[in-house]
Amino acid sequence: MRIKVRYGTGRWWSVDATKEDRDRMIAAETYSSYVECLLRGDRSRCGSIVEQLLKARVDPRDICLGLFQRSLYQVGDLWACHEVSVAVEHVASALTENLLCLVEPAMLSTERTGGTVVVSCGCNEYHHIGARIVADFFEFHGWQTIFVGANVPPADLLRLIDVKHPDLVALSQTVPFNMPLLLDSLDRITSSHPEIPVLVGGQAFSGAGADAIARYSNVEHVSTVEDAEVLIAKGGRYGPRSRR
Repeated sequence: MRIKVRYGTGRWWSVDATKEDRDRMIAAETYSSYVECLLRGDRSRCGSIVEQLLKARVDPRDICLGLFQRSLYQVGDLWACHEVSVAVEHVASALTENLLCLVEPAMLSTERTGGTVVVSCGCNEYHHIGARIVADFFEFHGWQTIFVGANVPPADLLRLIDVKHPDLVALSQTVPFNMPLLLDSLDRITSSHPEIPVLVGGQAFSGAGADAIARYSNVEHVSTVEDAEVLIAKGGRYGPRSRR
Protein backbone atom coordinates (compact mmCIF):
# COMPACT_ATOMS: atom_id res chain seq x y z
CA MET A 1 0.00 0.00 0.00
CA ARG A 2 1.39 3.40 -0.94
CA ILE A 3 0.95 6.01 1.76
CA LYS A 4 0.68 9.72 1.04
CA VAL A 5 1.92 11.89 3.89
CA ARG A 6 1.40 15.61 4.25
CA TYR A 7 3.99 17.27 6.43
CA GLY A 8 5.89 20.52 6.62
CA THR A 9 9.54 21.25 6.08
CA GLY A 10 10.85 18.49 8.32
CA ARG A 11 10.26 20.42 11.54
CA TRP A 12 7.81 19.37 14.23
CA TRP A 13 4.82 21.44 15.22
CA SER A 14 5.23 23.85 18.12
CA VAL A 15 3.13 23.39 21.26
CA ASP A 16 0.57 25.94 20.11
CA ALA A 17 -0.51 23.70 17.21
CA THR A 18 -4.28 23.29 17.21
CA LYS A 19 -6.26 20.10 16.77
CA GLU A 20 -7.02 21.20 13.20
CA ASP A 21 -3.29 21.72 12.56
CA ARG A 22 -2.49 18.21 13.66
CA ASP A 23 -5.38 16.62 11.82
CA ARG A 24 -4.07 18.22 8.63
CA MET A 25 -0.65 16.68 9.22
CA ILE A 26 -2.15 13.30 8.34
CA ALA A 27 -3.29 13.28 4.71
CA ALA A 28 -6.98 12.51 4.21
CA GLU A 29 -6.20 9.46 2.09
CA THR A 30 -3.89 8.07 4.76
CA TYR A 31 -6.40 8.68 7.52
CA SER A 32 -9.25 7.04 5.58
CA SER A 33 -7.12 3.98 4.80
CA TYR A 34 -6.14 3.70 8.43
CA VAL A 35 -9.73 3.87 9.70
CA GLU A 36 -10.84 1.21 7.22
CA CYS A 37 -8.07 -1.10 8.43
CA LEU A 38 -8.82 -0.27 12.06
CA LEU A 39 -12.48 -1.21 11.69
CA ARG A 40 -11.44 -4.50 10.09
CA GLY A 41 -9.02 -5.14 12.93
CA ASP A 42 -6.14 -5.36 10.45
CA ARG A 43 -3.19 -4.87 12.76
CA SER A 44 -0.57 -5.45 10.07
CA ARG A 45 -1.94 -2.81 7.69
CA CYS A 46 -2.47 -0.27 10.48
CA GLY A 47 1.07 -0.89 11.69
CA SER A 48 2.43 -0.36 8.18
CA ILE A 49 0.69 3.01 7.94
CA VAL A 50 2.10 4.12 11.30
CA GLU A 51 5.61 2.97 10.40
CA GLN A 52 5.53 4.87 7.12
CA LEU A 53 4.36 8.03 8.89
CA LEU A 54 7.29 7.72 11.28
CA LYS A 55 9.71 7.18 8.41
CA ALA A 56 8.31 10.35 6.81
CA ARG A 57 9.28 12.22 10.00
CA VAL A 58 5.74 13.08 10.97
CA ASP A 59 5.73 14.35 14.54
CA PRO A 60 4.77 11.42 16.83
CA ARG A 61 2.40 13.77 18.64
CA ASP A 62 0.53 14.34 15.38
CA ILE A 63 0.21 10.58 14.98
CA CYS A 64 -1.12 10.22 18.52
CA LEU A 65 -3.75 12.92 18.08
CA GLY A 66 -4.38 13.19 14.34
CA LEU A 67 -4.51 9.42 13.82
CA PHE A 68 -5.04 7.48 17.07
CA GLN A 69 -7.24 9.84 19.06
CA ARG A 70 -9.18 11.08 16.03
CA SER A 71 -9.93 7.56 14.78
CA LEU A 72 -11.02 6.31 18.21
CA TYR A 73 -13.41 9.24 18.51
CA GLN A 74 -14.78 8.30 15.09
CA VAL A 75 -15.20 4.66 16.12
CA GLY A 76 -16.96 5.81 19.28
CA ASP A 77 -19.35 7.91 17.21
CA LEU A 78 -20.07 4.92 14.97
CA TRP A 79 -20.81 2.81 18.02
CA ALA A 80 -23.14 5.49 19.42
CA CYS A 81 -25.03 5.44 16.11
CA HIS A 82 -25.24 1.61 16.25
CA GLU A 83 -23.12 1.30 13.10
CA VAL A 84 -20.45 -0.84 14.78
CA SER A 85 -20.64 -3.27 17.68
CA VAL A 86 -19.03 -3.09 21.10
CA ALA A 87 -16.71 -5.87 19.95
CA VAL A 88 -15.48 -3.80 17.00
CA GLU A 89 -14.90 -0.83 19.29
CA HIS A 90 -12.92 -2.98 21.71
CA VAL A 91 -10.80 -4.43 18.91
CA ALA A 92 -10.04 -0.90 17.67
CA SER A 93 -9.02 0.20 21.16
CA ALA A 94 -6.79 -2.81 21.75
CA LEU A 95 -5.18 -2.42 18.34
CA THR A 96 -4.54 1.28 18.96
CA GLU A 97 -2.88 0.55 22.26
CA ASN A 98 -0.55 -1.91 20.54
CA LEU A 99 0.28 0.66 17.88
CA LEU A 100 1.20 3.21 20.53
CA CYS A 101 4.22 1.01 21.19
CA LEU A 102 5.51 1.89 17.71
CA VAL A 103 5.28 5.62 18.38
CA GLU A 104 6.36 5.83 22.00
CA PRO A 105 10.12 5.37 21.41
CA ALA A 106 10.06 8.67 19.49
CA MET A 107 8.03 10.26 22.29
CA LEU A 108 10.33 9.09 25.07
CA SER A 109 13.70 10.01 23.58
CA THR A 110 13.95 13.44 25.21
CA GLU A 111 16.29 14.30 28.07
CA ARG A 112 14.85 14.86 31.53
CA THR A 113 14.12 18.57 31.94
CA GLY A 114 10.80 18.53 33.78
CA GLY A 115 9.40 17.26 37.03
CA THR A 116 7.54 14.12 38.03
CA VAL A 117 3.88 13.56 37.18
CA VAL A 118 1.46 10.83 38.21
CA VAL A 119 -1.08 10.16 35.43
CA SER A 120 -4.07 8.01 36.33
CA CYS A 121 -7.67 7.16 35.53
CA GLY A 122 -10.37 7.28 38.17
CA CYS A 123 -11.86 4.32 39.99
CA ASN A 124 -14.07 2.17 37.70
CA GLU A 125 -12.71 4.07 34.69
CA TYR A 126 -11.37 1.68 32.09
CA HIS A 127 -10.87 4.09 29.17
CA HIS A 128 -7.15 4.62 29.66
CA ILE A 129 -5.71 5.22 26.18
CA GLY A 130 -6.26 8.97 26.40
CA ALA A 131 -4.47 9.09 29.75
CA ARG A 132 -1.61 7.06 28.30
CA ILE A 133 -1.25 9.54 25.45
CA VAL A 134 -1.18 12.40 27.96
CA ALA A 135 1.55 10.57 29.87
CA ASP A 136 3.54 10.21 26.64
CA PHE A 137 3.20 13.95 25.99
CA PHE A 138 4.67 14.67 29.42
CA GLU A 139 7.56 12.33 28.58
CA PHE A 140 8.07 14.17 25.29
CA HIS A 141 8.55 17.38 27.28
CA GLY A 142 11.14 15.83 29.57
CA TRP A 143 9.01 14.80 32.54
CA GLN A 144 9.39 11.61 34.54
CA THR A 145 5.98 10.03 34.15
CA ILE A 146 4.34 7.50 36.44
CA PHE A 147 1.42 6.14 34.43
CA VAL A 148 -0.89 4.23 36.76
CA GLY A 149 -3.48 3.15 34.19
CA ALA A 150 -7.15 2.27 34.54
CA ASN A 151 -9.47 1.76 37.52
CA VAL A 152 -7.37 3.12 40.38
CA PRO A 153 -9.13 3.21 43.79
CA PRO A 154 -8.82 6.60 45.57
CA ALA A 155 -7.01 5.15 48.60
CA ASP A 156 -4.42 3.38 46.46
CA LEU A 157 -3.84 6.46 44.31
CA LEU A 158 -3.26 8.54 47.43
CA ARG A 159 -0.78 6.01 48.81
CA LEU A 160 1.19 6.19 45.57
CA ILE A 161 1.25 9.99 45.73
CA ASP A 162 2.38 9.79 49.37
CA VAL A 163 5.35 7.68 48.28
CA LYS A 164 6.30 9.41 45.01
CA HIS A 165 5.34 12.98 46.00
CA PRO A 166 5.14 14.18 42.39
CA ASP A 167 5.20 17.77 41.16
CA LEU A 168 1.86 17.27 39.42
CA VAL A 169 -1.05 14.82 39.24
CA ALA A 170 -3.15 14.36 36.09
CA LEU A 171 -6.46 12.46 36.27
CA SER A 172 -8.65 11.25 33.40
CA GLN A 173 -12.37 10.50 33.54
CA THR A 174 -14.47 9.42 30.56
CA VAL A 175 -17.67 8.01 32.08
CA PRO A 176 -19.76 10.72 33.82
CA PHE A 177 -21.53 8.47 36.33
CA ASN A 178 -18.17 7.60 37.93
CA MET A 179 -17.54 11.27 38.72
CA PRO A 180 -18.25 10.85 42.49
CA LEU A 181 -15.36 8.39 42.70
CA LEU A 182 -13.03 10.84 40.97
CA LEU A 183 -14.15 13.61 43.33
CA ASP A 184 -13.31 11.29 46.21
CA SER A 185 -9.77 11.04 44.83
CA LEU A 186 -9.58 14.82 44.49
CA ASP A 187 -10.79 15.29 48.07
CA ARG A 188 -8.06 12.97 49.36
CA ILE A 189 -5.28 14.46 47.22
CA THR A 190 -6.08 18.12 47.87
CA SER A 191 -6.52 17.48 51.59
CA SER A 192 -3.28 15.53 52.06
CA HIS A 193 -1.17 17.37 49.45
CA PRO A 194 -2.51 20.91 48.93
CA GLU A 195 0.86 21.89 47.46
CA ILE A 196 0.49 19.55 44.46
CA PRO A 197 -1.53 20.96 41.52
CA VAL A 198 -3.91 18.60 39.76
CA LEU A 199 -5.02 18.56 36.12
CA VAL A 200 -8.23 16.77 35.18
CA GLY A 201 -9.60 15.96 31.75
CA GLY A 202 -11.71 13.57 29.75
CA GLN A 203 -15.16 13.45 28.22
CA ALA A 204 -16.85 13.27 31.63
CA PHE A 205 -15.99 16.96 32.04
CA SER A 206 -17.82 18.09 28.92
CA GLY A 207 -20.91 20.20 29.56
CA ALA A 208 -21.60 20.71 33.26
CA GLY A 209 -18.97 18.20 34.36
CA ALA A 210 -16.30 20.85 34.79
CA ASP A 211 -18.47 22.63 37.38
CA ALA A 212 -17.88 19.74 39.77
CA ILE A 213 -14.27 20.81 40.39
CA ALA A 214 -15.00 24.51 40.98
CA ARG A 215 -14.53 24.14 44.74
CA TYR A 216 -10.90 23.03 44.41
CA SER A 217 -8.38 25.85 44.30
CA ASN A 218 -5.49 23.74 42.97
CA VAL A 219 -7.42 21.65 40.41
CA GLU A 220 -7.69 22.76 36.78
CA HIS A 221 -9.67 21.28 33.91
CA VAL A 222 -8.02 20.91 30.50
CA SER A 223 -10.37 20.08 27.66
CA THR A 224 -7.81 18.78 25.15
CA VAL A 225 -4.35 17.25 25.06
CA GLU A 226 -3.21 20.39 23.23
CA ASP A 227 -4.32 22.53 26.19
CA ALA A 228 -2.45 20.26 28.57
CA GLU A 229 0.65 20.49 26.40
CA VAL A 230 0.62 24.29 26.53
CA LEU A 231 0.54 24.17 30.33
CA ILE A 232 3.33 21.58 30.37
CA ALA A 233 5.52 23.73 28.14
CA LYS A 234 4.90 26.93 30.10
CA GLY A 235 5.95 25.36 33.39
CA GLY A 236 5.30 27.83 36.19
CA ARG A 237 2.76 26.38 38.58
CA TYR A 238 2.88 23.15 36.59
CA GLY A 239 6.64 22.80 36.57
CA PRO A 240 8.98 21.18 39.11
CA ARG A 241 8.56 22.72 42.56
CA SER A 242 12.31 23.19 42.86
CA ARG A 243 12.15 25.59 39.88
CA ARG A 244 9.22 27.70 41.03
